[in-house]
Amino acid sequence: KEQAVKPFAEPAPQANRPEQKTDGMVAAGNSARVGKQLKPLGLRYSLVVFGPGGIDKEVDPSTPVGKDDAPRLTVQTNDTGYLSVFCVLSPSNKPTALFPSSGEGHVTGEKTIAIPLVSLFEGEQTAEQPRLLVWFSRSKRVEIPPLPDDSNALNLLVEHVAPGQPGTKAEYAVYVVNPALTPSSFVLVEIPLTVR
Repeated sequence: KEQAVKPFAEPAPQANRPEQKTDGMVAAGNSARVGKQLKPLGLRYSLVVFGPGGIDKEVDPSTPVGKDDAPRLTVQTNDTGYLSVFCVLSPSNKPTALFPSSGEGHVTGEKTIAIPLVSLFEGEQTAEQPRLLVWFSRSKRVEIPPLPDDSNALNLLVEHVAPGQPGTKAEYAVYVVNPALTPSSFVLVEIPLTVR
């Protein structure tokens, strides 16, 4: 019996987490096809800062961060594909590419990419809080993707994980899966940041 999941209203089922390999629902490793069947694309992201003693730690993505925190966005995809991360400082500004710094952004599934966010603190600060735009697909991106007008447009499954939740690892992370089984499917996530 399948459980209906409302996008952005309820957590994604654990079977849809990108790092898990259950019933072949999520492709792992380097193949986007298993038995000629496409698998959902997914990713995990987290906000990492320097903690006490200079040890990296994941924090809630809504935690205010400053330059001294040396904030980084970590992204792990569940399959090989193409990843892009942009910073949007205001609706009137053109998004700035944070990843890749060069090349096409080809990434290997299950490999964690750490993207420094110190550039957000360079230059003049505006009253606007920056937003990150994360895009992942099996095919190369040809242009900067538009900001999503409606968070439900892609019918993404989203799960926020925090330490202390039953049955979870001690982590602060967000798992996002696009359940569409088409070659052109992609994941597009907007992450608001709070800077101080």
